[in-house]
Amino acid sequence: MIGSACFLVASWLALAEVCHGRWCVRRGDVSWSVAAINLLGSVFFGLAALAAFVRPATGDLLSASIANGGTFLGALCFFWGARLLLVELASAADTAATRGG
Repeated sequence: MIGSACFLVASWLALAEVCHGRWCVRRGDVSWSVAAINLLGSVFFGLAALAAFVRPATGDLLSASIANGGTFLGALCFFWGARLLLVELASAADTAATRGG
């Protein structure tokens, strides 16, 4: 649960850095897309952590399907964000090559 909260805060801070403020939508901006997708992944991981709460009386998970689904969707979002980082890197390399740097 603490790890999920840290991921959520880190993702929110990354989005704030890209937006230079609290919130923005920049369609077509790869940096914004990476930060927004990572924030969504953090939300899914947080939901998974909540659903993985073990009930003291029975020892059962609150919801195993939500815990597994949230973990899967969170991982998928982080994978998608990492893939977009490669697009951003290629774009930066093309810009540097064009400028002679």
